[in-house]
Amino acid sequence: MREYADRNLERRIDGLHAAMKEWADKHDLWKDACFERVVKSFDMETGAPPVATLRAGGRISNLVIWPGMGALHDAQEDQWLSDECERLVASHGFYGEPLDEGRLNIIPLEHHDRVVFGQFKEYMRWKWICSLIQGDFDALNAEMYQYLSKNSDQLTRLTWREFEVLVTELLQAQGFQAELGPGSGDGGVDIRLMQRDPIGDVLTLVQVKKYREDRRIDLQAVQALYGAEMAYGAQQSMFITTSDYQPVARRFAGRENVQMDLYVSNDVRNWCNDASAGIIEERKRLTTNSEIIKAVNKARANPSSVIHAACGHTMRYNKFSLVLKESAGSGLVIDLPTRLVQHDGYGQAGTEVPDLSDEREVLRSVDTVRRVRKLPRDSAFRFSDVDQEFEFYSTWDQEPAQFYGD
Repeated sequence: MREYADRNLERRIDGLHAAMKEWADKHDLWKDACFERVVKSFDMETGAPPVATLRAGGRISNLVIWPGMGALHDAQEDQWLSDECERLVASHGFYGEPLDEGRLNIIPLEHHDRVVFGQFKEYMRWKWICSLIQGDFDALNAEMYQYLSKNSDQLTRLTWREFEVLVTELLQAQGFQAELGPGSGDGGVDIRLMQRDPIGDVLTLVQVKKYREDRRIDLQAVQALYGAEMAYGAQQSMFITTSDYQPVARRFAGRENVQMDLYVSNDVRNWCNDASAGIIEERKRLTTNSEIIKAVNKARANPSSVIHAACGHTMRYNKFSLVLKESAGSGLVIDLPTRLVQHDGYGQAGTEVPDLSDEREVLRSVDTVRRVRKLPRDSAFRFSDVDQEFEFYSTWDQEPAQFYGD
């Protein structure tokens, strides 16, 4: 069975991008379009991950985005172009699913190649996990979730925008398609949630307020959110705050014709706990014995996936780790045992190398599996340990590393 590395999957996405652009340029359509990579949460068991988004306006939007590829068109030429684009996308192993009038999600076809489909699911899930380390804002990762799940009172120390970002990430971790607004001029709506449903899509509007504990949400605030829900034709709404709600606000939200969900810091704490547990489970799934053994065997033939850090001041010791999975800005690593090359007879000074001779020894270090982030340094990428930021790793130069005691 042929195995596709991450770069092969990325080439498939790039290949589709190039083919669609060539097709659109041929028909003078691409001037209103662009192709974007996406990283979204999805149901690993049943979902199909979007790998890219086509953003477009004008005629190309009418042809292939809304109401979608393969839809019926009045003009014969429009029908021919729409069908041609659908066949082109399918020939590359993908299909398009409209997100709105101007955005088309590109999703892999399961029946085109089930093996590649499974690899895309794992790859895109991994990209999502890595996006918790690297985001447009400060890192939102398992460590932060774990901390906030035990210290929900610290939520008020976040800025209002950081709190909005945190809530958005937590909702995405629950499987929602969440879109964070600009932060100002948003019409009273901070986040829009979309749930796909066989009966019809469900739009939920979310208002987020980071207030002091003694500043309770009043009736006017929940009424304004309900008004936005009616104005946008949403099916649901939820209000999330670090404080609490005035009794009159709770009564309004609980009306039979309103049914607005109200959440407070304890709810956010529980979401952090769930998100942290989810990341831990994903890490376990990506670090099965077979995957680790496969990485060890690969490193024996080519040690380029081994990274090295030298630590200490009055003494010097080495840490070698094996990169199990890697994205553009982060990776998942496991510590490696070492083997002495030469020493002073007491084992207090000498040189050592990572020991890849026995995969069983590596498997015993499974509890050291952790995430690392990449940092550009000296015109090359080095790794910074997420848990111990003073440790910096670089690719092992395949030379014995020196160690010594006091």
